[in-house]
Amino acid sequence: MDNGLLWMDQALLHALQNIPSPAWHAAMAWISRPAHAWVYALIFMGSWIRARGRSAVWELPALLALIALTDRTGVYLKHLIGRIRPCHVDPAVRGLLGCGGLYSFPSNHAMNTAALAGFTLAIWPRLGAFLAGLSLFVGISRVDLGVHYPSDVLAGWVLGGAMGYVWGRWVAGRSRRSEPIRDDTLVNP
Repeated sequence: MDNGLLWMDQALLHALQNIPSPAWHAAMAWISRPAHAWVYALIFMGSWIRARGRSAVWELPALLALIALTDRTGVYLKHLIGRIRPCHVDPAVRGLLGCGGLYSFPSNHAMNTAALAGFTLAIWPRLGAFLAGLSLFVGISRVDLGVHYPSDVLAGWVLGGAMGYVWGRWVAGRSRRSEPIRDDTLVNP
């Protein structure tokens, strides 16, 4: 890895970890806990089914297939590239929730949440914009927790977002109801 990029990665990582706010670090840990993903997923799927109706029968399985693909791609790339997590190599880095596996590039959390956001942007732009913001916070949390360098997260966002958007456009073209969601669907029951 280029020394300039590594220096920037380490500087940003240490800057985030040195934010003097226990509330900030607690919020980052909360955002990143895998157990919370199930809660998010249930709320998301219920909203999707309510808004998309019968189209959800095709779209949600396609989304699940996408997340499985991005997750496996991330794991494959981690082993192929072999970049060690910062919490394993830098004694100044605190793994606030533990250190996780050995490899870090790309961040699967960033990749999966960006894929979700990209897919949703292609089909339901308003919700997709919200999910892109959530993906941003998830990615930042991974750096704050000491398990990823910023470039791991950036790569996850780019790869996952691109995969999600392209897949979402393809699915939207084949969906029975590929028109965008009306804004009043979100406001009026």
